[in-house]
Amino acid sequence: MAKRLTRRTEGRRFLLPVVIERDRDGYYAECPVLQGCYTQGDTYDEVMANIKDVLKLLKAIPEYRKSVSLQLPPKIVSGSEENRCGKIYVDMTGGTEGSKEVFEKFASSGVSTLVAMHISEDHLENAKKANLNVIIAGHIASDTLGLNLVFDEIEKKEKIDFVSVSGFERIRRLG
Repeated sequence: MAKRLTRRTEGRRFLLPVVIERDRDGYYAECPVLQGCYTQGDTYDEVMANIKDVLKLLKAIPEYRKSVSLQLPPKIVSGSEENRCGKIYVDMTGGTEGSKEVFEKFASSGVSTLVAMHISEDHLENAKKANLNVIIAGHIASDTLGLNLVFDEIEKKEKIDFVSVSGFERIRRLG
């Protein structure tokens, strides 16, 4: 069985759609399910620029901003802030991992960055061998984000009262 990293250094996975469009001012990229998660640039390369921009975007999301305040921020565990992020694969599969060989396939299909909820040491080693950047987003923050998005949809029909426990905090995105 693969060894897991500790709670403070756990790898974190996450995968969300990103839309990249060109307009008269250049390029614009956004993650539609995460309100306020966007970037822009004069060229496609600028929009796809650096890993530090991915960290900046994650830290702008309220659930991850809270994890920063608890000194459990999203962090780079493979690569560096100056690496080009390129295509990003978000893997938010808590408690399970796929094959260790998948990282080479990611790289050969053009993925350069993995944003994850967590990752075992064995899987991280294989991601490094495939020269992938890996950002760990955090388990509690990622779970909380997912729950909040689901609860936003439910609350469009019916108001629900919440009690914050076990790291969960209700953050509403309803307009």
